[in-house]
Amino acid sequence: MNEQYCFTPDDIALFLLLSEMPLRDGNEMLDDLFHAHNMELIPAYRQSFRLFREAVRVSSAMITLEDHDYAEAELIIHELNLSMPEWGEYDDFTSYFKFTRLSLLYSGVAYRKIKLRTLLKVFGYRRRSEQLMQKIHAAMDALQLQAFLKGHVPCDLAEIQIDQMVMIRLMND
Repeated sequence: MNEQYCFTPDDIALFLLLSEMPLRDGNEMLDDLFHAHNMELIPAYRQSFRLFREAVRVSSAMITLEDHDYAEAELIIHELNLSMPEWGEYDDFTSYFKFTRLSLLYSGVAYRKIKLRTLLKVFGYRRRSEQLMQKIHAAMDALQLQAFLKGHVPCDLAEIQIDQMVMIRLMND
């Protein structure tokens, strides 16, 4: 899997925060993600569950900090000779579909339902372009997501009408 589509501690921490998952369920999710979906994690965290879990905890703590607390946390982390989490370049498509994959895996929901027009609007677009559709397809393919129309009919987002409702599911689900 292209490393761009691998889950980072930041992705997972943000998912846990936004989904308001109870601590016990979050810990079970981390365990399952590490053991059952290890190759979907960035390589630095595939070898040690302890390192992976701690990185997610640090990311969670950093995400929830107020601006004025962030500088102090940065100083403490530096004094302890630890490293600050690296905030990579934000990619809307990848982040959206990573979040979708995590929610399909761990929220108990079988699909995410959205109009194609709304999906495009999420990314700041009004119309489809070939380049835009290639980015969306690349992210969905890498994250093993597939689009369906009503009745569980597979579809190509580049071919359907813009106002059609789309269900995004895990491949082979």
